[in-house]
Amino acid sequence: MTQELRTKILAWKNEQDVLGTREVLKMKTTLTENEYLLKIKQSVKVSFNCNSQVVSTFKYFQTQAQFDNKLNKNGDLIKFDSIAKNLENDFENKYQKAVDELLSDKTEEPFE
Repeated sequence: MTQELRTKILAWKNEQDVLGTREVLKMKTTLTENEYLLKIKQSVKVSFNCNSQVVSTFKYFQTQAQFDNKLNKNGDLIKFDSIAKNLENDFENKYQKAVDELLSDKTEEPFE
């Protein structure tokens, strides 16, 4: 794995301005030398009154361009950005669904 890719993954994981927590796990697998299968994950516990739900989503990311000299070395950087963005969109949708479910029995009144 290149240092640039490692830096990008750690920056995503350690970003401070996100809802919940992020994790990056290296999967134990028999890939080609210097190749990795990573699981990127974001989760949060949503609570309203006495009700709560855990919202969690994950995606797998396999590095490929680091070992094969025929592939563009920036391919993994581009692919990680795409996978991370998809994960964030899935997470936001699941979070909103959890909030909607937890608040479904609440009464509403005009906001003034």
